[in-house]
Amino acid sequence: MSAGLDCVVGENHPLREKNIITLPDIQHENIILFDPLQCPKELNLGQEKLKESLPHCRFIYSDSEFSAAIMMKCAMGIAIMPSFCRQLSEGLIHIPFIIDKNISYGVAYLKDCHNGDVPAFARMLQELFIKVI
Repeated sequence: MSAGLDCVVGENHPLREKNIITLPDIQHENIILFDPLQCPKELNLGQEKLKESLPHCRFIYSDSEFSAAIMMKCAMGIAIMPSFCRQLSEGLIHIPFIIDKNISYGVAYLKDCHNGDVPAFARMLQELFIKVI
């Protein structure tokens, strides 16, 4: 599965009224990103591209969606994260972020696995993931 990126802001942030966020909209913001040592490689590459495109921004790193939500709710900055990161959306606004980057995620298991619960579990995760997006 593939998902785009959202700009996530607190409910009182001036960007909350926008329908779409572009690089110029956030060029003077504190931007919360996922810790590059913990995030998937594809997301890390997107974050590096973002940092190169916004050299004057201050970047803050979060180890999880939960800590990023706390930072945003405390007005420490805005976050750029995959659009499916919406579990902690209360008090936060997700706005599509226009950048040429999609993040791919999936569930994989060994084809010769003899435990029938594994494919069933993978299908269940996929269905839950689709509902989140």
